[in-house]
Amino acid sequence: MTEKQLQHFRQTLEKQLKESMLMFDLIGRSINRRKGVLQEEAKDKATRSDDFKLLLQQADQERKRVGEIHQALNRMTCGRYGICVACKRQISLSRLEIFPTARFCLECTQLLEQEEKNREWTRASTT
Repeated sequence: MTEKQLQHFRQTLEKQLKESMLMFDLIGRSINRRKGVLQEEAKDKATRSDDFKLLLQQADQERKRVGEIHQALNRMTCGRYGICVACKRQISLSRLEIFPTARFCLECTQLLEQEEKNREWTRASTT
């Protein structure tokens, strides 16, 4: 990967990090507002509770996304960005364009997904 390409991905990741941090902050503010509403009102409690659960799920997704971005930036700093953590081959630039936080090449991702499907099938067939 050239230095120019690496810089492009660093900028992409830093932009995504800012967006995720902003979204995480907005979700956190909504959660805090909803906590107060849930405590004050019993009316439509089930609906409000579902909304609150959804906000918590969104916050968890953003937290995970921030972690993935930090990990990708760390791999960049260590000189391992764009290298599959499983097979140590180069991750294609087209894959990194779509998933700049990718840790696995397409082939290893497909193998991992197939293994997960096999485990799910085994669990389902034994129960």
